[in-house]
Amino acid sequence: MCPRRCVRWARAGGTSPRIASQQLIIELIDAYGKKCTPALLKAIGARLDEATTLKASASAHWWRLKEATLLCLGLAAPVLGRAASAASKKGEAPLIRPEQVTRDLLLPDVAAAAPPLLRARALSTAARLSPHVPAEVVSQLLVACRTDADESLAHSCA
Repeated sequence: MCPRRCVRWARAGGTSPRIASQQLIIELIDAYGKKCTPALLKAIGARLDEATTLKASASAHWWRLKEATLLCLGLAAPVLGRAASAASKKGEAPLIRPEQVTRDLLLPDVAAAAPPLLRARALSTAARLSPHVPAEVVSQLLVACRTDADESLAHSCA
């Protein structure tokens, strides 16, 4: 579907499984807060494993599943980040470690070799986690963005 047609369709009240899923996740988080995070993290983990398997089998569409999974993670990021910060202050183990998620899961997808939509989603999710991540990890992310931007400019000017 072309972008203009998609916008007209959305303005006319159209919906899609993707939009409905986003709304469902937002409603779930709004209604249950951090109580729903273990179930969300279990689903996120399962989909990430599935995307990794697809990538290993050379599927051309592995990144689509990962991008959709990062969308869910990004929607839950504020709740997950706050819960991780609160757990750390209490000396408890958090459900996720935002700095580890950013470094190990999101940073590799910021690379120029990643599909553009996956790169954008990884950056968006990292931005939502950034208040709960040490400055050096945010710095690594910014350096990766800058490096990729410089490379993109060099290739477009050549």
